Amino acid sequence: MLSLNPLRRALPLAALAAVALCAETAVDTTNLTAAQDHQNMMDQLGIKALRPGPSGNESDTNHEKYDETTANPYPNLPHVMTLKNGQKVTTPEMWWKQRRPEIV
Repeated sequence: MLSLNPLRRALPLAALAAVALCAETAVDTTNLTAAQDHQNMMDQLGIKALRPGPSGNESDTNHEKYDETTANPYPNLPHVMTLKNGQKVTTPEMWWKQRRPEIV
């Protein structure tokens, strides 16, 4: 049977070495501007460039393709506790056997 004692002694040393390596490459983030902090995070994540957002110019290919003025913030949704035939749900059995299957 293998003895785990050498492995148990080696793991803390490996962890200590990893922490020391990270400490050497870490950037002091205490006095960074917002732009510097953003660039530091992008560097850490390996992000080269950000995806451009939608353009305000309608002739551009990446302009916004929806009109917020035509959106309906309060759509006419059916009431959850009313069956399709208009009958009100009054018991848990009605919910599980009738209304929930209609929704699903």
